[in-house]
Amino acid sequence: IAIADSGNHRVVVGRLGADGTSIRVEKSIGSGSPGFKDGGDAKFSSPQGMAFGDGALYVADSGNHSIRSIDLSTWQVSTLAGTGYQMRTRDEQKAGAMSSPWDVMLFDKTLYVTMAGIHQIWSVDVTTGESRVHAGTGGEDLRDGDFLSSLLAQPMGITLDNGRLYFAD
Repeated sequence: IAIADSGNHRVVVGRLGADGTSIRVEKSIGSGSPGFKDGGDAKFSSPQGMAFGDGALYVADSGNHSIRSIDLSTWQVSTLAGTGYQMRTRDEQKAGAMSSPWDVMLFDKTLYVTMAGIHQIWSVDVTTGESRVHAGTGGEDLRDGDFLSSLLAQPMGITLDNGRLYFAD
């Protein structure tokens, strides 16, 4: 089990007890103060949603506008996507910047990311770190439509069921 301790800028990883009501903490990752640093002495800034997969824990590091990956065998943190700064222009987007990623959901080798800051859902290839817009124009409103013409309003939670993405908007 993983817990995003957002207020303390850390991620806590553990195992549920046999009774299902307790946790044995295996590791606390993050210094407790906000920052943007990879490695064994990593820093996070308001981590939010997370997803396990392929020996890693993927973290929406909201305050750092990035997706981080924790290797569950070494506890090393690396940045999968994002630059640590909030995306404000198309040039920054082309350079890999993100804006307030809030939750992540892994399917196959693709991480789907709710981008609350820019009212979109993105996809990130976990092998290459390449990201792209999956749904939403970037405008804030509620409008149904195909993926790239729909309008969203701060999507936050995301899950998959029977091959269909569902998200809290």
